[in-house]
Amino acid sequence: MTVGYISHLLLDMLNPTGVPILYPYSKHRISVANIKTGKHEGIVSAICNIITIFCLIILFS
Repeated sequence: MTVGYISHLLLDMLNPTGVPILYPYSKHRISVANIKTGKHEGIVSAICNIITIFCLIILFS
């Protein structure tokens, strides 16, 4: 679950909206790139799935 949470935050940092840091206390958001993720959603999902399967193979072998 931790890997999923961290990867979700890292991938959310790629879109223009960014990630809210310290949400209830601050409205500041961090964004590292201005990528429109909706345009390449299939490719990004496929890459994430391949990385996940690779990590599971390494973990359980």
